[in-house]
Amino acid sequence: MINTFGLILTIIILGILGIIGFFAGQISRVCYDVLPCDEGVPEAPVFRKKNFQKRLSILFGIPMMILLPILFWFLGLSIEFFIFALLSVALLAIIAIDYKHYIIPDKLNLFIIFLGIIYISIFFLLSQQELAFNHIMGGLLGGSIFLALALISLLILRKEGMGFGDIKLMFGLGLIFGVKGILVLTLIAFTIGAIACIFFIITRIKKVTDYIPFGPYICLASVILMFIPAGFFVDWYLKLLL
Repeated sequence: MINTFGLILTIIILGILGIIGFFAGQISRVCYDVLPCDEGVPEAPVFRKKNFQKRLSILFGIPMMILLPILFWFLGLSIEFFIFALLSVALLAIIAIDYKHYIIPDKLNLFIIFLGIIYISIFFLLSQQELAFNHIMGGLLGGSIFLALALISLLILRKEGMGFGDIKLMFGLGLIFGVKGILVLTLIAFTIGAIACIFFIITRIKKVTDYIPFGPYICLASVILMFIPAGFFVDWYLKLLL
């Protein structure tokens, strides 16, 4: 009886979280409609309240409807659950905006940095100073890696590689995932990006000379790290070497 009640309660909670996730996805949609206009993108769609009331976006709702219950299933009612849930809303908006308009709005990057600061502050409050400093270094490392890549691209290739939106995004994600996490995230993002670029070129969706935004691959790598710890990838890689 107890197990049956627990199962029913879990299903109800996951269902409620799915509904919350669907509507949380609409926040990502609002960001997609509004923020590019704030960044001065001329062809960006203008958000209109009456249209939002008439038709909710399934494209933005479904991912969050799936993601939020799975996060709860893996993490439970923890600090990480709330941080990752809020982060997911921002990441979904970044994927859509960067893919469409080739920009990552500052407001979304600032929101992610703010989440990182909150996360680090909680570590300090719990007297976990070593962990807090690890995440601070993660932010500095993430931003520095992509800043270096951007400078190398400008100096050697004479063209823009990583944009400053990517740099700020990596700084914020480094604050959340820490040193090991941001290093693994970088490798996963480049792996996904390479596979996607090959696919786009083979299918002629993109040309070799076309600009391909990197923000979506950073975001997808971040979602993977929400469920699979960075240590797992490190251990797996070391086993391959040995």
